[in-house]
Amino acid sequence: LLGDPMAAASIEVYRAVCRELLPTPSKSHYLFNTRDLAKVVLGVMQASKSFYDNREDLLQLWAHETFRVIGDRMWDPADVAWLRKQLDDRLSSTFSTSFASLFEEFAEQVPLYVNFLRSNMENPPYEPVRDMTALKDMLTEKLEDYALEPGASALDLVLFRDALHHVCRIHRILSQPRGNALLVGVGGSGRKSLARLAAYVAELKVLSIEITKTYRLTEFREDLKGLYRQAGVAGRPTMFLFDETQIKYETFLEDVHNILTTGEVPNLFPKDELSGVLDELRGSAKAAGAGETPEQLTAFLFERVRTNLHVVLCLSPVGETFRERCRMFPGLVNCTTIDWFTEWPTDALYEVATRQMASETLGTEEIKQAVCKMFVTAHQSVEATSHSMHLSLKRRNYVTPTNYLETVRNYKALLAEKRSELLSKCNKLKGGMTKLDETRVQVTDMKKVVQEKQVVVAQAKSNCEELLVQVVQDKRVADEQEKQVNTEAIKIAKETEEANTIANQVSAELDKALPALQEAEAALNVLTKKDISELKAYSKPPALVEMTLSGVMTVLKRPATWEESKKQLSDANFMMKLLNYDKDNMDDALLKKINKFTTNPEFTPESVGKVSLAAKGMCMWVGAMEVYGYVAKDVGPKRARLRAAQENLARKQAALASAQEQLAIVLAKVKALRDKYDESMHCNKTLEEELNDLTGKLQRAEKLVTGLAGERTRWESSVGGYQASLAALPGDTLLAAAFLSYAGPFPSEYRDELVKGIWLPQVKLLNIPASENFDFCSFLADPSNVRDWNIQGLPADSFSTENGVMVTRGRRWPLMIDPQGQAVRWIKSMEAQCGLKVLSLSASDMVRQLESAVQFGQPVLLSDIMEEIDPVLEPLLAKAFIRRNNQLLVKIGDKEVDFNPEFKLYITTKLANPHYTPEVSTKAMIVNFAVKESGLEAQLLNTVVKNERPDLDKQKNDLVVKVAAGKRTQVELEDTILQLLATARGSMLDNIELINTLDQSKTTWEEVNESLRVAEETTKQLQAAAGQYRPCSVRAAILYFVLNDLAGMTIVVQAILATMCLQQSGQ
Repeated sequence: LLGDPMAAASIEVYRAVCRELLPTPSKSHYLFNTRDLAKVVLGVMQASKSFYDNREDLLQLWAHETFRVIGDRMWDPADVAWLRKQLDDRLSSTFSTSFASLFEEFAEQVPLYVNFLRSNMENPPYEPVRDMTALKDMLTEKLEDYALEPGASALDLVLFRDALHHVCRIHRILSQPRGNALLVGVGGSGRKSLARLAAYVAELKVLSIEITKTYRLTEFREDLKGLYRQAGVAGRPTMFLFDETQIKYETFLEDVHNILTTGEVPNLFPKDELSGVLDELRGSAKAAGAGETPEQLTAFLFERVRTNLHVVLCLSPVGETFRERCRMFPGLVNCTTIDWFTEWPTDALYEVATRQMASETLGTEEIKQAVCKMFVTAHQSVEATSHSMHLSLKRRNYVTPTNYLETVRNYKALLAEKRSELLSKCNKLKGGMTKLDETRVQVTDMKKVVQEKQVVVAQAKSNCEELLVQVVQDKRVADEQEKQVNTEAIKIAKETEEANTIANQVSAELDKALPALQEAEAALNVLTKKDISELKAYSKPPALVEMTLSGVMTVLKRPATWEESKKQLSDANFMMKLLNYDKDNMDDALLKKINKFTTNPEFTPESVGKVSLAAKGMCMWVGAMEVYGYVAKDVGPKRARLRAAQENLARKQAALASAQEQLAIVLAKVKALRDKYDESMHCNKTLEEELNDLTGKLQRAEKLVTGLAGERTRWESSVGGYQASLAALPGDTLLAAAFLSYAGPFPSEYRDELVKGIWLPQVKLLNIPASENFDFCSFLADPSNVRDWNIQGLPADSFSTENGVMVTRGRRWPLMIDPQGQAVRWIKSMEAQCGLKVLSLSASDMVRQLESAVQFGQPVLLSDIMEEIDPVLEPLLAKAFIRRNNQLLVKIGDKEVDFNPEFKLYITTKLANPHYTPEVSTKAMIVNFAVKESGLEAQLLNTVVKNERPDLDKQKNDLVVKVAAGKRTQVELEDTILQLLATARGSMLDNIELINTLDQSKTTWEEVNESLRVAEETTKQLQAAAGQYRPCSVRAAILYFVLNDLAGMTIVVQAILATMCLQQSGQ
């Protein structure tokens, strides 16, 4: 029932479009034909009976397809509104409804239609998207999956609302039979990335060409052959992605135009090669019933190519090229569905910023919202300023969504970096001040301890002196007593020696009788009870035995009879009596009696032994007693004298022992006093050492606190500054990030207008915390680095410093507009030590040299390029890195090269006013190094002084180097001081090395500060001396810019001026 009315309504809309929307210079693609009508019908035919079961759903689908085919090519909001009114009129007149009521549930907007939401179904329906969040989540997941594909580089996409719309539009085109797309938009708008994502969702193989320096039509045709083999022979659905940077020759676009219109590229395959291709295709053709003749196989090949191959063209609308190509190749419009990538609207810009900033903490939600609004303001203000600059200076600058995304990312990165940097500096200074405060407290406490310790030491010293007096007195008494004892001991020792002499004499004389006595005792000891019993057994003993026993009895002072002898022999202790006989007390009478026996010739041991062995021993004993008796008789007086001497000696020794005992007591007392004195002295020494140590610590601490007192004041001020900077970070970082992303192409006056005239007032209006006098260079550049740049040849003016910061801190590789060559000189000097390679696009080995530099991390200066950049640099400029097995690769030409993170690329051009396309502006950071009048004046002044006063020039250069080195030394010393304070463990007062190092660092810092003061005074004097040549440099600068402006005049004006000059010279 709806078929006929819907067809009629479609025809009416088509006729109105053809009648009203005519092509104009700015809308040269407004070329409509019945193919567009057929595409609307084709889109509606995707509806399935099971899903579209009511009138409203079909009408919604019809309106959607009309907008996709006709409305997506419109960049003018007025045209879109006009198309909506046409649809509203048709809905009202033909279907008795209105656009607003039909799309009431979608907030009166045409929803997206897709067929990939229900991935669990075999044939998912073509349905409207009712949940944008679910769509975004699904596409985000697909985006992550794509990054994991082998050989694929991650797509740098932010899926905000407009991006989701474009993905779905492209996917819709790729899902249709022979669906080809023309994506029109400036570079950096995400055309290729969104097309790749859409192709991945549609499960299409993506092919694109890789441009090299030697890439020509032959190579392009070879790539097309591969494309045809994949889509036609292999029958694999494929998307061919082709953008304007790859159109090295217009013949490339002509071949693509033929593919779009007929599916055939004339003479693509030579006959011999075509026959091989057809042979490969023969099996598939037979299965499809397409015939087997060469003509039939060729037709089948091209038909299959048109079925499986989807061409996606990415063209830029900038300049005249797009209009010319639409005129020259009408199939680009007629045989494609156009999707125009318009500038992001304000709400889209805000949405992107909000999503990107979701995880950031800026204090309050209001500040975060204000920052997001400021991103939008900055982006749109740069667009307006770019237009104003074009009108005034005829200089083009393109602002793309990539710049906007870069601004937001720069903001996040800079915010984290500066926050960490400022917190680190602040905490370091606070730590230093805390250490100084702790030391000051310790000094105060230590002064009290030192005073107390001084009292203790004085008391201990007094006690030691008193104790020493007592020790000396007691020692004198002990010494006198010891002297007496020693004298007595010497005398006793002498007497002892005399007594020992007598004892030795007595002992020597007694020793003469001892052998006989010992022999007799030995003989007695041999006797046994048996031997005694043998003697007792004699009733009448032999005469010698009887005589022997009588002698024994005589010695024993017993009757010398046999009966007495037998009686004594019967005594059990008889032998002991003999052995223990008191031989020392035999008198003369006894000895005479004994002599009577010993003088008897027969009374010999030998004679007696012959009769009785027992009697022999007793005979020997009697003789020995006699000998010993006579000896003892002679020794007796000596013994008496010895005994008397010994008794006297014993008395004296007892007296000496008593004296020694008394002396020992005195000495022990003296020793105890001395030990006590030594202990007191040791204690006193310990106390004095502690006092000296405390005094030393106190002196060092006072030295430290006094020496760093000035530093502490400066640190307090710095901490306050850092805290203020931390508070102002949201606004300062925003201004710096915007400046870094947008300001490069602008001259200084436009930069000042953007920052001071637009951004800073708007930041204050939105109540975003920011510094009152924000300075881009001070915020992002280290002063020591800036001084190094000046030494290396970068002019010292603020404009050049801004350029230096952007070149060194930008996320993109810098492309420097450098007509005077000052950027080239600076880069060469700055990177000379890193092995800078200076390359030219015209060099035959440029690609090889570039590959080597990328691999080994060497900086490259690509100098003197024109307005077009070799496509071989495209992946490197875009930083399209490929991650594979923990490797970071980048494609240069047709070769994948390991990328070294140390690699740097600098690009310069001598063109004064180049026109770079948005694609170049997106991938490279354009930085305007064109010299200003003030900058040129300063450079010319230096040149004049160098020639006229080389001594001044040398002195000035030496001072610049000296000041730079001094400033760096100061920073390093302060860092050293703070590092030492921060890493100090325990009490600082115990760390002598630390305090000495701090003192040395402080001294060195003061010396450097003084030398810098002198250097600055000298610099002023030198500047005053050089100022005498300033009129010369001023005139030269004026002359240069006048001549430079003359070059911008038209030919007619130049001819008039030349004529006037000739007339003037004639006169």
